Amino acid sequence: MRPYHSFPYTNMVLFAKLKSTSRRLVRVLTSDPLLAALRFGWLALIVWGELGVFFYTLSVCRWPKLHNRADLLGTGPTRVLLVADAQVPSPHAHSRTLSELFHDVYMRRAWQVTHRLHPHLVFFLGDMLKNGRSVESDDEFAAYVQHFKQVFSLEPGVEARYLPGNTDVGLGVSNAFSKHVRQRYERYFGGVNQHLTMANHSLVLLDSPGIVDEDYMRAGHGTSFEEWIPLRDGPIEFVKGLAAEEQVRPAILFSHIPLHRAESKKCGPLRERGTIHRGVGHGWQKTLGKQTSSFLLESLRPVVVFSADDRDYCDVRHTVPGSGEEIHEITVKSFSPARHITQPGFHLLSLHSGPSPMHAHVPCLLPRASGTFARLYIPAACLTILVLIFAHMRRARHAARLRLATASPLPSHAEPTKPNPRDTSSVPSPYSASSAYSYSYAYSNTPPSSQRGYDRMHFHLPKRDSRLAVGGHGTTAAKPTPPALPLSSPTLEEDENDGVRAHYLYIPPASPLAGDLLARRHSVRAASPVEAATGPPARAWSFTYTFTLRGRRRRVAVHAPAWWPRRSGTRRKENEVWSAVGRDLGRVAAPALVTWVALVWWYSG
Repeated sequence: MRPYHSFPYTNMVLFAKLKSTSRRLVRVLTSDPLLAALRFGWLALIVWGELGVFFYTLSVCRWPKLHNRADLLGTGPTRVLLVADAQVPSPHAHSRTLSELFHDVYMRRAWQVTHRLHPHLVFFLGDMLKNGRSVESDDEFAAYVQHFKQVFSLEPGVEARYLPGNTDVGLGVSNAFSKHVRQRYERYFGGVNQHLTMANHSLVLLDSPGIVDEDYMRAGHGTSFEEWIPLRDGPIEFVKGLAAEEQVRPAILFSHIPLHRAESKKCGPLRERGTIHRGVGHGWQKTLGKQTSSFLLESLRPVVVFSADDRDYCDVRHTVPGSGEEIHEITVKSFSPARHITQPGFHLLSLHSGPSPMHAHVPCLLPRASGTFARLYIPAACLTILVLIFAHMRRARHAARLRLATASPLPSHAEPTKPNPRDTSSVPSPYSASSAYSYSYAYSNTPPSSQRGYDRMHFHLPKRDSRLAVGGHGTTAAKPTPPALPLSSPTLEEDENDGVRAHYLYIPPASPLAGDLLARRHSVRAASPVEAATGPPARAWSFTYTFTLRGRRRRVAVHAPAWWPRRSGTRRKENEVWSAVGRDLGRVAAPALVTWVALVWWYSG
């Protein structure tokens, strides 16, 4: 048993750790407010792009309602969620590409929001497994189905029904398809042909790949549907059995492959591009045959048909031969991302029971699969780079102005010192601002009065440096500063030229030669505060082109703008702004990238 006094100590240690962590967090957030704001903005953008955009897109998706007698009695509709072409990739890592991984993560996030609509029944309209028909072993197929049901997990009490698609059970004969694929499908997903009664409606789930295979057999024998002897437990036998029964409820047909339609029929405004054309290939067929479609419509007389397989939305109307009755067919949009669609989607179906059963349906769209990168991350990254470039260039200009403002002035050749009051050899100068001999006295005839004994000031010249001499390579001996000599007695008359009472004349050191003056001028220029603060003169980018036109030499020059980063002569600071931008960009992107990777890893299962 732990001693009693250890608990307060543990609390103190925990409090100290929390305090240290909070201080560290505050230090990180307040060290650079711009970087802190960018980090917070990117974290919010990542959470919005990976999760929030799904909630926002589906916030306008509502179950359709019809105000009939059932609603007045308080009996709510039966909500059926239609999901088409999920095409979940295989869970085995060796067979998954990067694109399939992102599609898997996308469907997990989309389904997490979609199932919040709380449907009573979910219909998967085929192509649940992308490679289900090619799986050879039973264990691998069982793991594949388990992975699919993990992606599309259902709430307790929600029932799911499945239609076979050509990627689930295959279509036609091929060595690439497993021989036991249909038996495995029925073991894990149920029967391929199903008939349900719900909300006073008759729901028919058809094995469309099976009816295509049997239709080829019928056409090979050259017989019609009336004369054809259907295969046992086949789709044609299933349809003929339903047609023989007296149908008192409105029927709704669910088929993975769309029905036949004319090439000129349009799919409505919700389709992204083109229309559904007839076509057939290895393991797929775009539409059912013309005779097969007529056989289904005449036998079942459905009030509406829901199909899939095309990946895009389509809304057409079929005419029943002989009666002229129109039947509405909706091809549900793919739930998984595809190359030829920008927005996946699903469909909502409400079934209203009562003496006069009615139904209503509405499509719903999911966020763009690539829209998060194209519309959020890439523009935000460009904006972040521009903000960092502008901020660092502004800081660089401010730092240069600050160095220039705090630079020391040019060295003076005369440094005032406090003289000894007892030293009578000291001669005051009328040119010192702190002396009693100020400019006010220079322009008046009134002698200055003494101020606390500091009425006399003298100046000492700095020692002569070898740099001030022409060609000087050594240190010259310092010469003493000669004192100022009085010209006359204090009762001197005014000067006729300037009218200033001049009592003293300051004699400077020996006058330098012309070359010495030139060297001194260059030395002072080299030690200017601007260059001392900012370094050597910077060079801006420029382009010059010289040519001869009409006998005269001409030149065209193009210079960089004033805000363009300049390059120093030594090129030590030519990439200073860009390297700082790169460092800050990495500091901003690191938390967002870690958050994004964590979300992808969490949803990848």
